[in-house]
Amino acid sequence: MRTKTATGPAFILKKITASLCILSLLLVLLGVALAAPESKPASSNATVLLTGFEIKWKHLVHRINRLGLWFSDQRFDPETSSLEFSSAVYCEGGSWTWFERFGYRVEAKGVRSGSAVFASGAVSDIEMIGGEGAGSLVLNASQLGFRECTDLAVFLTGFSFDTEPEYVHGYPVTDLGIEVAGELDEGAGTLKIDARATLKAGERDLRRGFGTDYRSSARVHFTAACIRDGHCTSSRRGYRLRGWDPTPERFRRVKIEGEPGYAFAFVAPAAIGFSWDSAHYVRFIRWGIGETRYEPASGVMELESEAVLSNQGMLCYRPELDVFLDLVLVQLADGERAESAMLLTGESVDPLVNEAVSLEFPRRAPR
Repeated sequence: MRTKTATGPAFILKKITASLCILSLLLVLLGVALAAPESKPASSNATVLLTGFEIKWKHLVHRINRLGLWFSDQRFDPETSSLEFSSAVYCEGGSWTWFERFGYRVEAKGVRSGSAVFASGAVSDIEMIGGEGAGSLVLNASQLGFRECTDLAVFLTGFSFDTEPEYVHGYPVTDLGIEVAGELDEGAGTLKIDARATLKAGERDLRRGFGTDYRSSARVHFTAACIRDGHCTSSRRGYRLRGWDPTPERFRRVKIEGEPGYAFAFVAPAAIGFSWDSAHYVRFIRWGIGETRYEPASGVMELESEAVLSNQGMLCYRPELDVFLDLVLVQLADGERAESAMLLTGESVDPLVNEAVSLEFPRRAPR
């Protein structure tokens, strides 16, 4: 019997439709894979530090649907002295941003030390009702090598916010923030990471009458450090900015007094928070640490830090902005930095940008 092959227009249309469906499914799966949280945390003597970022709409102010940046899947290879990880930027506004480009800038440095063990991961699926939420992650400290720790440091390596699908137009923002902390129980062999996230919408977003129970979700990325020979000092500070004026020098300059006698030190954020006096669309968000000056004999670290959430644009008035920061000073008996820092810059119309990064250390073990 001879088999008959369909070749008419209807058959061709069905084939094209089926192909498009398959392609759409593959793109969805790819997007999920790119945005998925990192795999099970692994530990090593090296880690990456978030030292600065900026995400900025090119032309207008916009509501927030998705926003974030993070480092994930850190892998240190002792043989090549290289630290590899993935860096992602995540940004999407409301209905007016579907074809507008956003710019991004992400800065990072690598550190390693024989006096600490680092483990990185993420607290995922933080459900926020009414703009606030918290989540926890409990890890096996023994498997991570978190033993004989004299101190514990936990700091941010990224975050992401997602509004619920029914709020496709996004949120005008009043408050935005992330915070991470940790508790180590060596007796029980557990490391608990606590994370808080805030993405509050203002009255403009409540125009459809869904009250104060609007929902969104967040993910907070972190690194925990088991300090075996060193010290950790937290420096919490808050201040108010008026309008779009540059951050005054008295707010940018930071002095953290640690313990004297430790040869190596670095600073990383444990909390970044913003609060406006009313709801606004967002033009850009920026945070960063400038050049650091550390004196081992006194244990004093001096640096400059800037944090801004801005609505600067046409037909926008200048609101007051409250800024909250928690910077962590980690001091260690030994350590070294990667030979070069990471700087990622670019523009995108796609909401998610992913890049693979490798930082090289000197090919010798730290003293």
